[in-house]
Amino acid sequence: MKNPFVSIILAGIVILVVSLGMLYASVYVFSSVTDEYYNQVFRSNSYATDMLFYLHPFVLAGALYWFWDHSKTQMKGSLLAQAVMAALVYGVVALVPVLLLTFSAINVSATMVFTWLGYGVVQAFCGLLVIAKNHPA
Repeated sequence: MKNPFVSIILAGIVILVVSLGMLYASVYVFSSVTDEYYNQVFRSNSYATDMLFYLHPFVLAGALYWFWDHSKTQMKGSLLAQAVMAALVYGVVALVPVLLLTFSAINVSATMVFTWLGYGVVQAFCGLLVIAKNHPA
């Protein structure tokens, strides 16, 4: 598949579905962390901010496509191994610095920050798997 927009839309849909699944699963698996979201530091629900949640996977998919397109020759191994490596690189380069800053500035637990890191790496893996399948190295 040569059209990057199709890959970005497909990856965005996959990331959105995975994100929703992880969101609902986390309520049961990390119930104590879920309670932290009732803190005043987080925004109350509104239509505008809810829409950002649904837009985010497509913005992330576009960024991941760009990242993949510029780094795919560096990734070795099977498609799965390439997606794992690229997702881990994304996690270290993009997520760890911003989550460290978030942890230092906002009153959230380390557990919450680690769940965000895991959530972000899983999102990246799923999106990169779609992108790598459509645009192999």
